[in-house]
Amino acid sequence: MFDNMDDSLNGYGYYPVAVEPEAGGDVNEGFTKLGRVQVMSGADAGSYSLTSELAEEPLLFELITAADVTELDVSNQVDGETITTVATGEDRQIAFFAMAGPTGETVCGPAQGVFEMVSQTPEVCEAFYTYALGVHFVNVEGLSAGECEITLSVPDTELSETLLVEISQ
Repeated sequence: MFDNMDDSLNGYGYYPVAVEPEAGGDVNEGFTKLGRVQVMSGADAGSYSLTSELAEEPLLFELITAADVTELDVSNQVDGETITTVATGEDRQIAFFAMAGPTGETVCGPAQGVFEMVSQTPEVCEAFYTYALGVHFVNVEGLSAGECEITLSVPDTELSETLLVEISQ
């Protein structure tokens, strides 16, 4: 929804939203997806809320550190088995993963810095992360034919998974 100056009405103006306390983050007033508000989270772990004079109750959320993650669950992953084949020169999503916090709640939002994703075979493949619509994705680019091994782990914890992907010619 836009006003007569073509400015989005989401997150400010007619639809005011704020993060409290302010250390929890900032509302991106330039985000223009109808019905959504984008919050850039702060750097400090703790309990925060999204408030609005239009809402009866605030939306509560918790910012956690990597050490607070208690579960790492990777789709399609079977220990010691190749999960898919990717062609040399192709890049594609090969799996998605979820993380849970201390009380079992799902870790949402872009999570760079919360986990590490490393290609153990950098001559064969490159691994990279994407996040879309609440889902964390493992992506791989095939560089040369062979077995690609990717390690996904959460620093300062024992949580780690290994994904094997065959890279074909």
